[in-house]
Amino acid sequence: MESMKAQRTVIRVLMGYLVLLAAIVFWPSPVDAPVDGALSQVLLFLHRHGAPQWVNYNLVEFTANIAMFVPFGVLLALILKRSHRWFAVVICFAATCFIELSQLLFLSHRVASMGDIVANTAGGIIGTGIVVLLTMKTGRRR
Repeated sequence: MESMKAQRTVIRVLMGYLVLLAAIVFWPSPVDAPVDGALSQVLLFLHRHGAPQWVNYNLVEFTANIAMFVPFGVLLALILKRSHRWFAVVICFAATCFIELSQLLFLSHRVASMGDIVANTAGGIIGTGIVVLLTMKTGRRR
């Protein structure tokens, strides 16, 4: 990150993101419970109109977990030096392992899942990759 002001801004955004992430992943009950019925109705509608059966709750949840960790990868990659950006993926993986272990041990109404570890880490990889690709592209212009 080039300027200290920009880096401080990214760190503030990262802190806000982490607070929101913690609220989501450590909520005592599944956070999708309030929309479960609506999601089922949407999926049923899609299936009636030609969507394949593999477009289901598991796909939606997996995709949501990926999307939830993309910003984490982006923000971490932005605060790390260019030569250390790969470490953002390690941090995302470690964070998601911590989250899933915490859910397993302390949150009886939540389900720890290897699939969540894969999806969250994939989101971190995508987010980090976005930063790497964009900075490579802008670096060539200079």
